[in-house]
Amino acid sequence: MDERWSYVHDKRHQCWLWHAIDHRTGEVLAYAFGTREHRVLEELLCF
Repeated sequence: MDERWSYVHDKRHQCWLWHAIDHRTGEVLAYAFGTREHRVLEELLCF
């Protein structure tokens, strides 16, 4: 699991990319966009 963030217009509007990566192959297994809230991570874990 890893996360990255950026913002839209200003830093109050953060957008996070959560992704699960197979570190042996580098393949992205699943990803989710959203805020940095636990529910977004839970969405990713449901894949």
